[in-house]
Parts: sequence; structure tokens; C-alpha cells
Amino acid sequence: MDRRSFVKLAGAGAASAVAGLGLTACVTQAPSAPTGDVRSYSAVGQPAVSFDYNVDVLVVGSGMAGLSAAMLPVESGLSVLVMEREDLLGGESYESSGVIRVCDTQLQKQAGIGQSPSAFWQRNKDSYLKAGLTLANRAESMLKSAPEWLDHLVDEYGASFADPKSYKQDGPVDILVSFSGLGDTEMIMLPLRDKLAEKGVTFTTEHECVALVLDGTGAIAGARFTSGKAGTVDVRARAVVVATGGYSANQLMVHANNPDQELLGCCSRLSQGNALSLCSSVGAATADLNVSIMVASDVPDATWWGMFAPLINVSPAGKRLAREDDASATAEACVADELGFWWSIFDNQMSEGVQSASAAKVMTKRADRLVGPCDTVSDLAAAMNIPADALEATMEAFNKAMEKKKDEEFGRELQMKSLKAPYYALKQFPVRSSSRGGVMTDEECRVLDELEKPIGNLYCCGTAAAGSVEGLSTCGSSGFITGRTVVADLTGKE
Repeated sequence: MDRRSFVKLAGAGAASAVAGLGLTACVTQAPSAPTGDVRSYSAVGQPAVSFDYNVDVLVVGSGMAGLSAAMLPVESGLSVLVMEREDLLGGESYESSGVIRVCDTQLQKQAGIGQSPSAFWQRNKDSYLKAGLTLANRAESMLKSAPEWLDHLVDEYGASFADPKSYKQDGPVDILVSFSGLGDTEMIMLPLRDKLAEKGVTFTTEHECVALVLDGTGAIAGARFTSGKAGTVDVRARAVVVATGGYSANQLMVHANNPDQELLGCCSRLSQGNALSLCSSVGAATADLNVSIMVASDVPDATWWGMFAPLINVSPAGKRLAREDDASATAEACVADELGFWWSIFDNQMSEGVQSASAAKVMTKRADRLVGPCDTVSDLAAAMNIPADALEATMEAFNKAMEKKKDEEFGRELQMKSLKAPYYALKQFPVRSSSRGGVMTDEECRVLDELEKPIGNLYCCGTAAAGSVEGLSTCGSSGFITGRTVVADLTGKE
């Protein structure tokens, strides 16, 4: 399915998308038009306000965080409008690898995989703290809430995931992937979008949020958008949720906060830091902006291959770089050693294994970076332009470690198997992925000011907020927490 099909519900254009959805199975009503005097309202740094729509909950951004934030409010009978800057729904989430780091879900319990969220946190927290994350309590809260969000996503919205039993043997215990495998979020996000629409959520695209609206008391009361088709659109809302993503694609923000990473490319153009600009304009505090942005492969699927099949990641000189069953370790090592790129060497266990569809897609799409099949390590080295003796030594050491089931060099734990001909190699480049700093919130995702007091009616989730550490998992979980907080704040019901 072409990604553009994901937004056919808004395909009639931005203005009509507010009034209804293009898919006949999920038509919703437009938000109501406001009434009464609006002279006491103002948009920060903008001309006078003239409201076009009135809703209970306005969600800015349609990625996993934004869509998850819409769940509980619409289920509680609140009117919800999701507005997206791009001409497509889904944001970066739709283009991601589709991997969700989570444990203790019903799917995993049924597969006999037993790891608690607390154990997951204890196992990973040192890496977050080592990176410089100060909002560890927020990160912990999101990770521990992830199973509830995921179960709700499956039970209430029909999201489909691959059976963990299919990769339980020698595979990861804290990961779920889409039913179709790595690199396909369609079976997760498409049902979520459609069910939200059926429940009454309204969507629109091609509307960029340029300012938050304040009432006469200075409280958040909505937001202003601009659209090439509809002009200026003002939305009054009792709660505004900012879920516009991080800032890793904003070169100026990266230069200001993470100058050592500004020469790296970025995996997406969408993370422009809009949330920082919007929320800071009304006094929101920020946190952890100087924490390094996560780095990954510019081929998102391949980042995770080492968890599902044996492979070796080597430098341009043929030396092994890091443990391959850690999604970010090789990219981080590549950046630290200023190498520019690395090779992933694999065999038919990858191309014919549980993630064969991902391998086939990548091998076709990135054919210009692929070498193989090669029947000998010497032939592979020649194709990679690496000295044969160096690569042969690396392969021999790796295979011996796998046979002993003990990786003394890097501590690999998953897919402890040797590689056999024919061999393939894929060239990959390190890129900036998700920023970990952002708008400061409390553990319930209320935006905080410089005195760490909540700014009324304003919420932030996903990578727009500080402390998001695990991609789709913490995006969805923080969105779910946000929705719960919004319902409690607007209705008084937990």
C-alpha cells in the first residue's frame, strides 16, 4: 500500500477534510462553529482571532503520539479534532520501522514471554542516564505504561502484530512488530485511524499550527493554523495537545543544542521542532536539549535486523564495530569513530528467515548499496573493497564466538549463530533519529513553565516532549497518558 493511501480520508483537500473523511466507511461530523464574543482572545504574536471551529480537544500532529492521545478523549464522549501540517497523516511514525519496545503485553504473555516493565526499565535505565537524560522519572512512567496502551491498541482498535512466538527462539523478548514485519506500520496505524474516525474523531491535513490562542485571562484556549487552501483557521479548544515531533531535522536547533551532531544527516525532514517554538511562546520550559540525539541507520528496517537473524556489522576496514543485537550501538560506534558508514554482513538466515519480507524490500530498494551473493569471504571482501585478510579474521572470530555462545568482545546475546555462504553485505550510513530533549512536562504530560507549574489546558507528548526514549513505544504510551490526563482534567473522571 502506498503511504499516500493512508490519508485518502483527507484526500478531498484540507477544507473538506475538516468536514468529512474521504473513506465512506469512516465519515465524521465537522467540529461545531463557535458562538459569542471573541474579542478577548488572542493568538500569540498574531493578528486578531476569529474562531472557525470549537472542540473539546485539539490534537496538533497525527503520528503515533497524536493518534494515541485522541483515544481516551473520544471514548469519553469529548469532541476531538486532529490537525496535521503535512498532506498525509501519520507523521514520522508511519515511515518508521514499526518496532515497538514493550513487554508484559497480552500478546507476549500468550507467547510465553515473561518480562515485566520494571525489569525492562532496570535493564535499560543506565543507558538513558549515561546519555544525560535528566527526566528519568518521565521516561520510566512512559515505559511502564506502554503495555496498557498496546493492549488497548489491539483490543479496542484492531492493531495487528506478528505473533512473538515466530521470533521467540533466540529473538528479542521486549519487542513487537507489525503483522507484516519490519518496516510496515500499516497494520498498526490504519486500524487506529479508522476506528478513531468511527468513534467521532475529525481529521484534517495541510494545516500548520503557527500560534497558540489565549483567552482574556491568559489561559490556553486553542490554536491558529495556516493553510494554503483555507487561509487562516482558528480553533477554540478546552485542551490543546502538541504532538508535532522532535527537532532532529531542524539544522538551526541541532546547531544550537547538539553541535557535535550537526554534520550528520537526518532520517526524516519532519522533525522541525515546532513544539518547542509553540510551547516556549507561552512560557513553557524545556529540558535535556543538550542530550545527544539518537542515531540510527538510514535504512530503518536494517537497524533491527541483528535481533532477528545473525549478522556482523563491520567498519570500512573490516573490523567488527559493536553488538549487532542493539539497534543503536553500531550507528553510535560509527559516529564515535568518525567512520562515515558501515557494512552489515548477512546470509540466507536473514534473507529467508522470519523477516524475509523486510530483507527482500531493502535488498531491492537499496540494490546500489548491496553486494553479493558471494560464495567466499575473499570474494565478499573484494566486493566491499576491504582487505581479505582483515575480513576473514573478523568473520572467523565472530563464528567462533557464536559457536561458543559467548561474545566476549561486545556482549551480543541474541541470534548466536554462525554465518555461512552465500554472503551479502549492505552499506549503511549513520543519521540523526529522535531527539530526546524537548518541552518539559510532568509525568501526566501537562506542559510545565519555568517554575515547573502546569500551564493550564496545554499538553505535550511523543518526541515533542523531553524524555521520549524508545520511539513508537514511548510516543504511543505518552499519547495514551496524555489522553487520560485530558479526560480527567476536562471531566473530573479518572
